[in-house]
Amino acid sequence: MVIRQAMEEGSDVRFLYTKEDQASEWRTVTPLELTHLHRASHASRCVLAYCHLRQVERHFVLSRIKQICCVAAVRS
Repeated sequence: MVIRQAMEEGSDVRFLYTKEDQASEWRTVTPLELTHLHRASHASRCVLAYCHLRQVERHFVLSRIKQICCVAAVRS
């Protein structure tokens, strides 16, 4: 899995992400943890990651991630 590999290598990933009832959007994130997000009706497998677009940690549902690839992390 690309996300697990990125976590081990300290890399970022870039993917096309689709939110509920919205258009897809490219995101570059730093994956932190694979987890489950529990909602009232169901649980979803997710990745907790730092989103570079929003500049905050967010959960991304794995089933909504498309066209994923590793990218070199640019750290200052």
